[in-house]
Amino acid sequence: MPTEAQKEARKRWKKRNREKVNKQNARYRKRHPEKIREQRIKYLDKKFKNNPKLIDKLKGQIHNDFDRLTRLLFDDQLPKKCVVCGSEFDLHIHHIKYAYPIVIEDLQRLCRKHHTEEHQRIA
Repeated sequence: MPTEAQKEARKRWKKRNREKVNKQNARYRKRHPEKIREQRIKYLDKKFKNNPKLIDKLKGQIHNDFDRLTRLLFDDQLPKKCVVCGSEFDLHIHHIKYAYPIVIEDLQRLCRKHHTEEHQRIA
């Protein structure tokens, strides 16, 4: 277990060598994409499991995290075209109902135009 002095020294080294650390992290992410994906899913899943009321406050970073978790879990399972017009460009995943746990029945893929229209209709 590192001491406080060792932790501080490590922080200072990372700060001085930020570019080197960023390159190392980028290489690691490139070599191990599945491991990174699993870690992200685990982190985001835990975040929403521990505090399901976060979903009611979906704003800013929390909203982005919820959308990121949705993409990680369901992007490859949803059809690759808009369910309204069939477009294959500029697609979004639309939550019919924001709820945790996320289920595929509450999701649909829409193009930007129809996604915007759907949210305008709801509001």
